[in-house]
Amino acid sequence: MPETAPPRLPNTDSSPPFLGAVARLYWMLLGNAGLSLLAFRIAQRGPERTWTTDVAFWTVVASLVLVRYLDIVRFGGTTASGEPASLGDWRRYSWRLLLIALAVWIVAHALRLVLAHV
Repeated sequence: MPETAPPRLPNTDSSPPFLGAVARLYWMLLGNAGLSLLAFRIAQRGPERTWTTDVAFWTVVASLVLVRYLDIVRFGGTTASGEPASLGDWRRYSWRLLLIALAVWIVAHALRLVLAHV
């Protein structure tokens, strides 16, 4: 009689590493790319003012802060040197992101005004 293998249980450990990788991909790359595209969109709007692009821009900023936080507290996020990230790292990331996003947002609106008069 052939020997049968015991039934395999689903691997529940694969979800957190996968979600952690998705979180890192988002806050390191995709979210920042989205911010860049939204900043270009703000600059290209012309004289009319649409608040939806501004709301989208700041929503992405907030989502980046939240996803980085979840990456650290839930998915074992690390620093660039491979050390476990702390909430201090999250606070520094959040402040830098907010300051850079504010600067980019202001420059995008300034460009919108300049381009509207060209």
